Amino acid sequence: MRVDRRRLEQSIEELGSIGRTPRGGLTRLALTDEDKRGRDWMVARMREAGLRVTVDQMGNIFGERAGDGSLPPVLMGSHVDSVPTGGQYDGQLGVLCGLEAIRTLNDGKIRTRHPVTLAIFTNEEGARFQPAMIASGVMAGKIALEDAYNARDKDGIRLVDELERIGYLGAEPCVARPFRAYLELHIEQGPFLEEEGLALGVVEGIVAIAWSRLTIHGVQDHAGPTPMRIRHDALVAAAEVVAGVRRIAREIGVTRNAVIGKMSRLGLSRPKDLLAKQLKRAGKLSRANTPKTWRPRRARLNIFAQHEMLKAAFPEAEPHTSHVPIHNGTGCTLLELARGRCRWPISNPGADDFCFCGNDSVDGLPYCLGHARIAYRPPGRERRSA
Repeated sequence: MRVDRRRLEQSIEELGSIGRTPRGGLTRLALTDEDKRGRDWMVARMREAGLRVTVDQMGNIFGERAGDGSLPPVLMGSHVDSVPTGGQYDGQLGVLCGLEAIRTLNDGKIRTRHPVTLAIFTNEEGARFQPAMIASGVMAGKIALEDAYNARDKDGIRLVDELERIGYLGAEPCVARPFRAYLELHIEQGPFLEEEGLALGVVEGIVAIAWSRLTIHGVQDHAGPTPMRIRHDALVAAAEVVAGVRRIAREIGVTRNAVIGKMSRLGLSRPKDLLAKQLKRAGKLSRANTPKTWRPRRARLNIFAQHEMLKAAFPEAEPHTSHVPIHNGTGCTLLELARGRCRWPISNPGADDFCFCGNDSVDGLPYCLGHARIAYRPPGRERRSA
């Protein structure tokens, strides 16, 4: 009995087209619209194959092909969610090969003693909601259902709300179930089989990930006059941490990996992005007043450019001073800021003001601009106190 290779390749291509990136990769994060489309496609194929499809409380999908009697099923499957810009064989290969095995049984009109069940687990990657393998973890009794439901992505969206939104918050309990055996075909995501010249390997264990978050606080200062002996640059310390983590992993050995997944700068916004957002909110964003490029070079030029852009968007408005006391006890207008007459200006705009950030790189100006927030208020709109 042989599978239909052409049919399998077509299935891989069709499912892989959902969330495909321009370079041929795959971005189909768990419980996104792309994941819903992938799930819908799989459920349709499972029903075409005559499977009885059910969905549990964690969105895990099961498609059962009946067997003889009441014996426990043989489970096959994997996941269809992906990491950002992943590959089209990661996860979905196991699901589609399981589906093809069932299709081949159907083609041969073969009855099995045990039922054969195709399983698709939710958020196995953990790229959107942590931890990884969260739904199978609930099923195994290792993660509480309520904890899994309250997992949030980087935007603060709860897992349970996304399950409901895409229509995969099932009623069937997500609990351990009896099964005869479990088989999952998965592409190797390392080099070892290829290095050994092997086509197939048996998995003895998988990676157990420990997540850590480190925040490094530095001291902001001028790039020019501040001597190196008193600088406290957070990025320098972070770079040493990155190098140290890699060194420790190498010293421990090949079976231990350490990866820096993300580095970010807190509390800052790019002037172009923030200003464009506020102009859009005011209904004054158009191709004519949106800059094509915005590169912070000399602060004097950049701030005057921002000033001119705001004047074009709000011809009737005037720059106003900060109502929050600053270090020298005064407030700064935009032009004063651009001319270097203010030190560390700070504004605390109300919800109806339009703000952007200045640069902290000053060439030829007597004072550092810091991360200055300057607000514009159209006439007739009262200032709110913070």
